Amino acid sequence: MQIVNLLMVVLLTPPVNLDDPTTILGSNEIAVEPLTDEFGSGSGSEDEFERRPGDFNHDDRLSSDDIDILSRAVLKGDSSLRFDLNADGKVNEQDRLYWIHSLKRTFVGDSNLDGVFDSSDHIAVQQTGKFGTGQPAGWSEGDWNGDGVADLKDQSYAAKFKNYEKRPNSIPSNLTMGIPEPIGLSLLGLGAVLILMGYTLLRRHLDRPHTA
Repeated sequence: MQIVNLLMVVLLTPPVNLDDPTTILGSNEIAVEPLTDEFGSGSGSEDEFERRPGDFNHDDRLSSDDIDILSRAVLKGDSSLRFDLNADGKVNEQDRLYWIHSLKRTFVGDSNLDGVFDSSDHIAVQQTGKFGTGQPAGWSEGDWNGDGVADLKDQSYAAKFKNYEKRPNSIPSNLTMGIPEPIGLSLLGLGAVLILMGYTLLRRHLDRPHTA
């Protein structure tokens, strides 16, 4: 009789889904909810995704620190999803341009990130004392192409986009997608700044003590 009763209990008891962590396994046991991230997907972490795209240091704003972090990731070949801002499966220069044009809504060369690339940015770069020295530099110090130093290559890189003294609302769609316009130094103001930068480098070279 006990065997028959045992078989009846087994047959009449509904199956338990062991894969469901919310199932109550017993009267004295509490179901454990699965851990979820801020997106509710149950996967990923703050190291992989940002609350605000492009805010890599999690200070709730887009600053030069963020573009510097992204630039270093591109240089190191870091393929973390958090840096793939344009979702093309790659982490490269296009993600830097996406941060600049689409997220920050500014231009290459805007060192102080006030939304305009103009003489104030060149003055800010000169004041840091990093330009042309070969010392490690970031965006605010004149490293606009993301190679880790500030030199004439950054000036030439910014000139490719022909965005000197333009306003954020003048960013065309091709810039938003990170495709520069054809190279052309038609802006007299930018040309004068380039000459000034070259003169600064020459003066530093001449003022440097030379040994016989």
